[in-house]
Amino acid sequence: MNPVKLSIKRQWLKNTLKVLSIIIINILVILFTSSLIMNNTGMFNVDFQSWFYDTRLGWFLWRIVLYTIVLALMFAVNKYVHLSLKAKLLIASSIILIEGLNLFYLLG
Repeated sequence: MNPVKLSIKRQWLKNTLKVLSIIIINILVILFTSSLIMNNTGMFNVDFQSWFYDTRLGWFLWRIVLYTIVLALMFAVNKYVHLSLKAKLLIASSIILIEGLNLFYLLG
């Protein structure tokens, strides 16, 4: 194999691993912090369950905004690179599944 191609692949792999490690570390820090806050609500004198219930419409609208952004990005990507039907159905079914699970949680 050409040494230039090998070094480019190594550099790409190195950059990819850096980005993935930064993402994983950020997710772990956020989960740890939220776990501390949610499990020690008495220390912060906040009732998160009632706050989430009181602001449930705002959270619903926020999810709608996020799904609209995902849909707009899908159309933007589809304009340049046509997504397969399988990819479109996977994205649509994942959104429907997430909302369905959320609805079952709220009703049950």
